[in-house]
Amino acid sequence: MNFSTSKRAGLVGLAVLLVVVMAISLGTAAAQDAPAEAEDFPVNTITVTGTGSAPAAPDMATIEVGAEIINPDIAAAFSESNTTIDAIIAAISAVGIAPEDIRTTNLSIYIEQLYGMPLDPASSTSSDGSTPARNYHVTNTVRVTVRDITLVEAVLNAAVGAGANNIYGLTFGVSDRVAVESQARINAMDDAQQRAAQLAEIAGGALGEVIVVNESTTGGGPFDALYNMAEGRGGGATIEPGSLSVQVQVQVTYRLNR
Repeated sequence: MNFSTSKRAGLVGLAVLLVVVMAISLGTAAAQDAPAEAEDFPVNTITVTGTGSAPAAPDMATIEVGAEIINPDIAAAFSESNTTIDAIIAAISAVGIAPEDIRTTNLSIYIEQLYGMPLDPASSTSSDGSTPARNYHVTNTVRVTVRDITLVEAVLNAAVGAGANNIYGLTFGVSDRVAVESQARINAMDDAQQRAAQLAEIAGGALGEVIVVNESTTGGGPFDALYNMAEGRGGGATIEPGSLSVQVQVQVTYRLNR
């Protein structure tokens, strides 16, 4: 065998040796990973979802009130809108609403073309040379926070009496939501423990300590409200605040003792 042949044989042997070493290394790594995966698997645990709710009486409300003024003269429409919204704010302030609880949420102008051809933007007239009839709609709206719900009816009546013709978005809430959520959370954990204890008994074991807890709040949005404005009720508003209900869900993992 010459030197070249011996050199090639040596290189081939070295390559084979490297392949064997890599295979052994990969096999060792896989063997090391397997126990970690087994240890991570939640053996002898029970995971349940508990739901709890807590009722509360609303003690505050928010209302959107405003006026839409329609006039073919934009200056007149805007002036009347300002006068009307000032009167509305003065009326609801007189009922007992603080200035910081009245906030503008919308001021808009909409042009309504009544007839004729589409406007020529350059001349503000129709394509046939005539000026089409139009109305300008000016809307101004304020959001009112009522911190005493016994004043809700008075606020609505005062707003309508001052010229409001837009009322919407009446919702009720509680000023201190923390206490309600706390009780709902306690009820949710109680529910989860009862469910888990039953499952543990069915599985032939006993419920152990809590391992993991995750929470989500799933309720407590706007509340139902009923109001009727000036329809056979003496021109006043009839309000039913209803009740609030906050719901909390918890996902709890317990140890299962066997």
